[in-house]
Amino acid sequence: MSVEDQELLGNIEKVVASYPGIKEVAVIAVNTGSEQQLLAAVVPADFVSGPEIRDYAWQRLGDGKSPGMVALLPAIPRDIHGAVDVQELQRALAGGNLPTSRYTAPNTPLERALTEIFREVLDVPRVGLDDHFFDLGGDSVRAVQVTGLIEARTGVRLSPEEFFDAATVRNLARRGEA
Repeated sequence: MSVEDQELLGNIEKVVASYPGIKEVAVIAVNTGSEQQLLAAVVPADFVSGPEIRDYAWQRLGDGKSPGMVALLPAIPRDIHGAVDVQELQRALAGGNLPTSRYTAPNTPLERALTEIFREVLDVPRVGLDDHFFDLGGDSVRAVQVTGLIEARTGVRLSPEEFFDAATVRNLARRGEA
């Protein structure tokens, strides 16, 4: 990694760390086939969510310089010298199966149906009310699949725009119950 790349990651870490309620941050670049994606691991000191942090970083850094995913971790993996263990962090973040917010269980039948649809389509072990679809590994193709399943199983019809705007179980359930 070049010095410029290291400086960029350091600057992104500083911006993400400036968000209230964050104890520690590590940002890495991961190759995802044809492109490189910036991923941020955050150790929260208070209640924060990945989508909020991602939006905050995007507003300050813009496209291409802000993390595409923000995952909440209990600790940043470190090597025996105390430096960030990049390989371990890449393994943890590359799967996209990490929570992007603190887990809140579904309460209503609609919330339970939506979490099950997310779990099924994204092949993740658990989805909380505030986990963001795209932070869990979702993409536009899977979003179309999810909206079809939501309509088929719950009767709630969402346009792609509505889904992209909501993108968490909590927000989608609010739209479906309205």
